[in-house]
Amino acid sequence: DATAAAGLVTPAPVARAPASGAMYIRRSKLYLVDLAGSERQGMSSTTAASAERLKEASTINRSLSALSLVILRLTEGEHVPYRNSKLTHILQCALGGNAYTTLLATINTAATHKLETISTLNFAMRAKRVTVTAFVNEEREGSSVALTNELQRLRNELAAMRASMQAQSQQVHSHSNLEAYSTSTHSSVQSSFQPG
Repeated sequence: DATAAAGLVTPAPVARAPASGAMYIRRSKLYLVDLAGSERQGMSSTTAASAERLKEASTINRSLSALSLVILRLTEGEHVPYRNSKLTHILQCALGGNAYTTLLATINTAATHKLETISTLNFAMRAKRVTVTAFVNEEREGSSVALTNELQRLRNELAAMRASMQAQSQQVHSHSNLEAYSTSTHSSVQSSFQPG
């Protein structure tokens, strides 16, 4: 694809669990993509452009069309054809996965570029409707003993949380039963004092 794309992967250890010795590693990816503007082949041919220039324009337009289709499908919730283009395949995580994505759209206010400006703004509005959910990419690494200890620690933590929730649930249940008993006792006492 006739676009400039750069990917940077930076793994870095973040924290060490003191009890188990398992290493928590957080990984991130940074993609900086400079999208070329769409090329009007009719205009290029009138300026006596070479066959190479027309071929490049066709490649750029195909790439941008694939990107537009991916963004359209993401907003509609349909099957997304990420593999139709190298660009969309590289940006699969950034477009519809676990990522924060920023799109900068540049336009020209000159009247001669009116069609390109409208097209860019329409593309930006469609991209704005895409929603992604980002979470931390964190993995645990270490020896089998350290990972086993970490697993046991997490199981103990989960069991403690379940026991706490169950105790709170029982307290709420017993409190509601006490209120129900108090209400029924109060009503029965009232009925016994009614004149017959």
